[in-house]
Amino acid sequence: MKRRILLSIIFVFGIGALLAQNYSLTPTVISTAGHFSSAGGYSLSGTVGELAVKTLDPGGSYILTQGFQQPFALGVNPVIDPQGIDWSVNAYPNPVSEFLNIQFNIEKSTAFNIEIMDMTGKKLLIRNLPGITPEEIITVDLTNFVRGVYLLRITTPDQKVNKVYKIQKF
Repeated sequence: MKRRILLSIIFVFGIGALLAQNYSLTPTVISTAGHFSSAGGYSLSGTVGELAVKTLDPGGSYILTQGFQQPFALGVNPVIDPQGIDWSVNAYPNPVSEFLNIQFNIEKSTAFNIEIMDMTGKKLLIRNLPGITPEEIITVDLTNFVRGVYLLRITTPDQKVNKVYKIQKF
C-alpha cells in the first residue's frame, strides 16, 4: 500500500514537472495593498510593501532593477501654455539616488521655475531658470535628501502653467 502511494505521488509530480515546461509565467505580484487602473490604452499600478528596490545602471542603454514596480523615465505630453509655448519635461532616473535630470523639450528659449517639496508641501528647493534652451538638461542634487517621495513642481514665471511630478528618492 505504501509503495502504491509513493509511486502515485512520484507519477503526479513527474507529470506536473513535464507539463510545467510548456507554460510561461506572466509578471504577478502578491502584495499587502495596491491598485491597478487602466483607461484609454494607459495603465497605472502600484504596490505597498516592497522592502528593497535597487537600480543598477552600468551605462549604455540598459538598466537592471529589482522589485515588482519597475521605474521608468517620466515622460509627459506637450503642454501648450497661454503664451503659446509647446513644452514637455522628462525627469529621470525615477526613483533617484543622487542626481535628478530634468530635460526640457521646448521649441525656443524659455524661463521656468522648479520647486521640490516634501509630501506636506514644504518647499525644500527652489530654482529660477531664466533661459532654458531647447533640449537642455538641468541636474538637481538630491544627495542630502532623505529617502522618500517628493513632488517636483515646474512652472512658468507667471505661474499660469503648473506641472507636478512625483519623484521617489532611495
